[in-house]
Amino acid sequence: MITGANIKNSGIEWWARFNSCSEKEWYYLKRSISACFLVLIAGLLSIDGLRAQTPERIASIGEIQRGNNLLSMAIWPEALSAFDNAIILDPSFATAYMKKANLLAKIGRTVEAEQLYAKAIQLNPYSAYIYDSRAKSRMLAQNYKDALSDLQLAVGLNGEDPELRDRLIDDLMLTGNYEDALKQIDSLLMEDFRVGYELEKKALILLLENDADQAIQVISTVISLNPGSAFAHDLLGIGLLLND
Repeated sequence: MITGANIKNSGIEWWARFNSCSEKEWYYLKRSISACFLVLIAGLLSIDGLRAQTPERIASIGEIQRGNNLLSMAIWPEALSAFDNAIILDPSFATAYMKKANLLAKIGRTVEAEQLYAKAIQLNPYSAYIYDSRAKSRMLAQNYKDALSDLQLAVGLNGEDPELRDRLIDDLMLTGNYEDALKQIDSLLMEDFRVGYELEKKALILLLENDADQAIQVISTVISLNPGSAFAHDLLGIGLLLND
């Protein structure tokens, strides 16, 4: 069992060995320290996981699942009640507030939704999922500036998720940040993420910046990949008109 006393005693032992070790011993000591940290982190994560699965949390998760099922059947009042129950059962569960906020945002109760998102973030400020959810709500409300801030935070927390970065591109385009959007698009293209789709976005930005020649080149690539893309053919038509 990991305790504060164990960690303290281990620290004293490592410090004593550090002061007396040779270069070769220091090499192996560094490897041991790395392994020790990995074990410590794994232990702390498992402790947190056990703590999270309280009876209240399990019951709250059950209500969230019930709410999700009701939402899939478009039974919104009962779904809202289920999310309310989830909050009551476990008032410290950020996901419960977020789920209720998502539903309120969909039915136009944006002020209440914002309050619940703020509460969820207060409880879990390191959740990319919550920032992403609030960004979607704000984009629906055409609050693109604040949505952009949320998406930047989400990507900062989970930059490995291409879906998040793709949504960031959409908001960058909507707020006129074309240069940053192009950088993000090029990054996703290097990862072969939805190549045709991202190239269409790139072509659209180039057209908006009156770079018809380069836009036509990009669109031609899209059409070679997906000849049936109606949007790509529309973009090509616009590019040819601008190029006349």
